[in-house]
Amino acid sequence: RQNMAFLDFAEHPHSRLVTNRLLTWLPFLLSKLKVAAFPVHQVESQLTASNDGHFYRAHVDRDSETQLERVLTCVYYFARQPAQFSGGELRVYDALSAGPGKQPKHQAETFQELAPVANRMVVFPSDSFHELRPVRCPSRRFEDSRFAITNWIWSQPGAEPERPHGWGHLKCGRVAPGLAAISASE
Repeated sequence: RQNMAFLDFAEHPHSRLVTNRLLTWLPFLLSKLKVAAFPVHQVESQLTASNDGHFYRAHVDRDSETQLERVLTCVYYFARQPAQFSGGELRVYDALSAGPGKQPKHQAETFQELAPVANRMVVFPSDSFHELRPVRCPSRRFEDSRFAITNWIWSQPGAEPERPHGWGHLKCGRVAPGLAAISASE
């Protein structure tokens, strides 16, 4: 892995703007991805700048014990226009099932490759294998980098019945009845 990650980005107002918009669209995203509705625990946010030679090998975002509750990975791209870099595609691999009693998924040789188009968000399940293809940025200037805001939407591991429904009340531990109905009907 080579890139520049700003791990404290979640506290920035721009992060909250993206997070709020993402949560507004969550019911639609869940139905399109055929993911069952789940109670949201938190939205983790990171800003990444990728410059000349930067990459990130194939991995999943839900592979360690501390990250088991990540459900969706959402990557929002932005850059100077016209873009001053090339490459930096997101490659999302198809998954193969290993069968009962084995790791549920492993990386297939087939994939979809998505260009990092400014003002585009790509959303996929966090247990999908994916990678950042090498970036070429001849100027090597920071402002010419490929920028991405990555948000991980976490599921609440247990219910907290005293909390009300709604995205503004993360950690409620329950799925709002309307969202459950939308998810079931799709």
